[in-house]
Amino acid sequence: MIDTRDNKKAQEALILCLIIDTFEKAGIIYNELTNLKFSVKFFLQVPRPEKDANWKSVLEEDYKRLLKTTEHALQSLKRNIYHLKRKYIEYLDRGQKDFMALIAMRACVQQKLNNIIKECRYLSQKLSQIKESSPKYLPTPPFVKRYGNSAIVEFYTKYANDILLNKFLKPFFSSDVKPSISTYWEFRQSDSIFFKEFRENPYLFLNTSYWFQELPIYIPFIVHEIGHWLIKSRFGGEVFKESVFQLEKGIGNFLSQIDIWWPMPKTIAEELLCDAIAMSCFNEAYIFSLFLHRFGHEYGTFIGESKEMEDICDPQSYVGEYIWPNPLSTSIRLGVLCDCYNEYVKENEEESSIISAIKGNLQRIYRDLKEAYQPYFAYIADNVTYFEKKFCEFCVDQLGKTFYRHKTLANKLKDLRRDVREQEEKENEIISILEQVLEINPKINEINRSSAQMLLVDSRFKYAKEKFGQLVAKTDQGKRKEILNDILEDPPPLGRYFRPISNIYPFCKSDNDILEKAKKIFKSSLELWELAFCKVRFDCKVASNQERKTLKISDICESIKNNSSTDQETFLVLSGIYNFVLLRKGFSTKSLPGSEKKQWPPDLTFPYYTVIHSLMELTLSKETKGAGTDDTTNPLPLSVLIQIKLQNRQEHLVDFLKELLSKIEKWPGKKRIFTSVGWEDVIVLVKNISLVQAFWIKAQLFEGFPDMVKRTETTILLDPNFNPGLPSENLENLGKNLDNGDITIYSTIRLETSRTLQRSAERASIKNFCKYCENNELGQKHGFEILDIIPGRFDLLIQWHYSEGFAKFLEHWRKLLDTEEFLEYVTDIQSSILIRKDKFLQLAKENSPPEHNKT
Repeated sequence: MIDTRDNKKAQEALILCLIIDTFEKAGIIYNELTNLKFSVKFFLQVPRPEKDANWKSVLEEDYKRLLKTTEHALQSLKRNIYHLKRKYIEYLDRGQKDFMALIAMRACVQQKLNNIIKECRYLSQKLSQIKESSPKYLPTPPFVKRYGNSAIVEFYTKYANDILLNKFLKPFFSSDVKPSISTYWEFRQSDSIFFKEFRENPYLFLNTSYWFQELPIYIPFIVHEIGHWLIKSRFGGEVFKESVFQLEKGIGNFLSQIDIWWPMPKTIAEELLCDAIAMSCFNEAYIFSLFLHRFGHEYGTFIGESKEMEDICDPQSYVGEYIWPNPLSTSIRLGVLCDCYNEYVKENEEESSIISAIKGNLQRIYRDLKEAYQPYFAYIADNVTYFEKKFCEFCVDQLGKTFYRHKTLANKLKDLRRDVREQEEKENEIISILEQVLEINPKINEINRSSAQMLLVDSRFKYAKEKFGQLVAKTDQGKRKEILNDILEDPPPLGRYFRPISNIYPFCKSDNDILEKAKKIFKSSLELWELAFCKVRFDCKVASNQERKTLKISDICESIKNNSSTDQETFLVLSGIYNFVLLRKGFSTKSLPGSEKKQWPPDLTFPYYTVIHSLMELTLSKETKGAGTDDTTNPLPLSVLIQIKLQNRQEHLVDFLKELLSKIEKWPGKKRIFTSVGWEDVIVLVKNISLVQAFWIKAQLFEGFPDMVKRTETTILLDPNFNPGLPSENLENLGKNLDNGDITIYSTIRLETSRTLQRSAERASIKNFCKYCENNELGQKHGFEILDIIPGRFDLLIQWHYSEGFAKFLEHWRKLLDTEEFLEYVTDIQSSILIRKDKFLQLAKENSPPEHNKT
């Protein structure tokens, strides 16, 4: 029996869970809007022909409208979150009264967030269409979500196919078919499905909601959608045909007693059955997810809009409205699920505190609806409440007959429950690996580890309990606001932090040997980092110097230095397609509006765009991390970043990391290893090395794992503080152990579009640019020669002189990218450092790294 006082605290913890869920969704959208704003501003700052009437009248106005819409959406989001915080503080100040006003306010804010999602879709589509008509081959920002999600999508797709579909729900399909699922996301608030049924191979497209990938608390909704497919599919529908018919018939008879319009009984029957199927796979976790997603959503219209600004929920305008009996209301769906769980699903006599708290909040809805009406209208709420309670009881009884105790389905459900228990045991093994990694709040103990999903639910629920206790203990509004702001900036443990599970998922199908190896590799806490590849256009003006028409490399370094935070590392890209790289500890989608932390990516004095990836850093010992660093007082300014894609992530990740950790101790420089969350499989960063050591490391990774590594991509980086004008003995070591013919360095150049239509035939011509470089002796001064004209993405290819050594090349490269006479005609420049094949293969055979201080 649950104590009444504990149940009251649990109810309040669930209400805070609703608020936190809205905060998290707002944070995801906020980051999306920030990225869109970044992209639009980039285009607005790109130079265009001064007398191009089409640009002035059409494209520029398009960009300005897009920017205005984005800024309005950002302001709307911030104001709505502010009003929701304010409403919740008022709710606490009044001793948890005005319950319906708070629920309605939260529902209203959710509706506004859903509207912003639609706007994001329109903005992205418009930007994509504009991009199609833009000049080809110029640097242009992406317009999709900020985070590369390939591994996340792969994780969900494999999980849905291997576990949910072909393990849990396979008995409900015909025995001779193997169903499969593809998942993808769109700018929408809820999931939907589209299925295609080929002979013996039924195929489902599952269109997930916008925030599904960032909020794994909603994973159980996958099974609800599969349930719709099961019921309608010719490969699975026969199993449910009688159940749907009997349930539909019973519901139709019940509703026919009340002479008003109702939804189709078949629709109601299918929704309730899909809820029952999902709960059979995920127990309380599905009920909790549905509670977060739908509780009180019908009452969003009880809140009016602010008169000052559209799309803002007014916290003082709770008006109430007529209510109508709805057989598919969230209250009925949650009530049916809670009672069915207690009656047919739970495997022990102890009542779940989460289920009890959800039922308690449903009763509060009924009670407060009645109190919201004037006495002579209260009977309306009474009637609706009475209808929902009786209809809920009826549906629980009918589901017992047509689903849980059905003669055909009962045995299949028994098999499903057995498979669920087996999967929970496997997930417990994975959780044991991630016990420290997942950053469970140390104040939260006795977390339910029965499954990965219940770990998510329980940690979130107990986190909310703890925070509610802190809020109640403070009577000062300012203190309560501080606690809510802390929640905004640091959402619950295992929220979006749970994305790293995609790195561990491959182990759940592996043998015990792999699991033991994984435990050793992930024995320490892993840190989350973000890597931003950044791209500029050199023909964009710097905000601090509007007279100058070019962007110099020194401008980039200075602006980053002035706007960087202490937890950020910066590198210039010496060889690669981007211009600079930012590495920052943390996970920026955790930060929501109102954060006092510096913006990430930083707001710099020139337009640029980013491609951001989330990483987890493996903990290395001090000896391993810094072994081989010969000169700590005067470190080399060169680093190498190698992205590694494995042949088969599921089979090779653990063994590859194990071998890599055993070999990396002998490597030079300062080493770091990351696994990717939604990108390539492994990333290796080695700092303070020479050029030959960079190629030796690449050779060890590519040639040393021929059966595991599919491809590698190498980016050579330079310390932005490197000053070619200052003498340094250590710089001479950068090119040691490389002969003059071993290295070739090229740069490809994209010339700018002319600034005026009249000069287009003259200034933008490749011929005149080559003549300009020759007349001004730019090649002689900066150590390069124009080698060839390239049709397509770039216009010219230049080769750098290497006879004076690598240090001299760095000096020439840095000075050229600070030369206005050269940059005046350049839009983009990308450099590539190539090594002779024979030399590379020779390095691959060497077991120990070349020492940069010896020839």
